[in-house]
Amino acid sequence: MRWYGLGFRATALQPPAPPGWNRLFLTRSGACLTRAPGLLTTIAARHGLLVGERVEVALHAPEHAELRILYVAARDAVRTRTVVVMPLLRALVDRVVERGALDAHDPRDRRLIEVIVDEIESLADAPFGLALPHDPRARHVAEYCLTTANADAPPPSTEHLAGRADKPENA
Repeated sequence: MRWYGLGFRATALQPPAPPGWNRLFLTRSGACLTRAPGLLTTIAARHGLLVGERVEVALHAPEHAELRILYVAARDAVRTRTVVVMPLLRALVDRVVERGALDAHDPRDRRLIEVIVDEIESLADAPFGLALPHDPRARHVAEYCLTTANADAPPPSTEHLAGRADKPENA
């Protein structure tokens, strides 16, 4: 088990996605807009993101956020999904990050690791994520909207977006 606790301000981040490690993303404070293959979601107070090994995740925090990433050895395949993070798991992750290290050979640490793994395995889905379209043309338009979004500009017209659907190589 590995973990990272970090704070960052209004930035984009793409954490490593090493083979052999599933990851749980959650925040201690703030929120992050999060993209993973086929999913757009927000990590916030009660919601996290669970992803399998090698799944690329892009995070964007419009303001300060304290992020927690828990890396757990991949025993089984994990479906990428938004999850409800219960207070017990949140407290355990904070304890691990503050403590700095767990030794799987130490009986006390091993029990803590087992409780954390049990909690992760029992995470409930949160109806909080937005699945990206499966249709290639619609997906290209959605990707275009995500990469060109600008809060200071009006959204593109329907005609413009329809034109993008016919030109996926430009999206």
